[in-house]
Amino acid sequence: MLPIKTGPSLAARWPFFSPRIPVGVGCIDSHSGAVGAGIRYGTVVLNLGTSACYMAVMPPEAMGDKIVEGIFGQVDGSILPRMIGFESGLSAFGDVYAWFKRLLCWPLREILARTELVDAPTRHHHRGRHGRQAGHC
Repeated sequence: MLPIKTGPSLAARWPFFSPRIPVGVGCIDSHSGAVGAGIRYGTVVLNLGTSACYMAVMPPEAMGDKIVEGIFGQVDGSILPRMIGFESGLSAFGDVYAWFKRLLCWPLREILARTELVDAPTRHHHRGRHGRQAGHC
């Protein structure tokens, strides 16, 4: 949680807040990644994880009343204060990445295990107990 305001500024609106209690807010991981990568007007940041998310920001005065097609999120202040935040990407990136790993590991599973070009301990090193797949492939 990130402290954003302290009790005094909120106590004026909600009297049940103590002036000594900081109030926190959560943050979306891709937005934190964009800030950490140094996002600013004129740059695009790509966050890679279980999804792939392109992030950009633009001042509201440059944006006007336009809506950008194909953007998942177009929200004022969502990434940086006083900027419109844009978010678009590949929601299934993690699944695609897992498929690509299985594709790349196919030779280890199917060819290396049967070849006589390497010794038996090396050939079977990538297998766990009961011949099940182990390790990274």
